[in-house]
Amino acid sequence: MLETNNRSYLTVAIGCTGGKHRSVYIAEQLADYFARAVKTSSHAIVRWKNVNHDRQANC
Repeated sequence: MLETNNRSYLTVAIGCTGGKHRSVYIAEQLADYFARAVKTSSHAIVRWKNVNHDRQANC
C-alpha cells in the first residue's frame, strides 16, 4: 500500500502508561517483523524517547 501511494516511509508511534515499558517490547517486535517481511533494501529505525538506546534493523 505504501508503494502504490508513492510513499517512502511509515511512522509508527507507541506509548505506554503506568510506568511499564510494554511499548519497548512492541516496538522491538515490530522492527523484527518488518525486517523479515519487507523484501527491499529498506531499514527500520527504532527511536526511544525515554530509553537510553536506539536500534536500527536492516530490512
